[in-house]
Amino acid sequence: MSLRIVRLCRLYNVPARAARPASKGKPAQKARPARKGIFDASKSYVLGNMVARSPDDTSTIPGTNVKRAQVFSIGGRTQVTTEAETDRVVTDLQRWHAERKVVPERSRAAESEAE
Repeated sequence: MSLRIVRLCRLYNVPARAARPASKGKPAQKARPARKGIFDASKSYVLGNMVARSPDDTSTIPGTNVKRAQVFSIGGRTQVTTEAETDRVVTDLQRWHAERKVVPERSRAAESEAE
């Protein structure tokens, strides 16, 4: 059985970048389209709140009861998580969102009847 991994850079959104011509000894840069991440959140939010800071970190994502995704290094600065761990976090967040109690706002019709 093979272990499927996901690099951390695939978890967060990457903004678009416009092309830049070469100038002052710096090479030209190609345009890069925006890319939506698995968690659809900014890099700082994902790294700060959704992934564990250490292997023994058992804390939860702030405001939820969902455990953070566990990450490990595969050499150098490359941090990864398993596909199963990513799926677990996504499904647990979906379940938490569906189960939380949302207080419905008063409808406009009810407000107009009250007047």
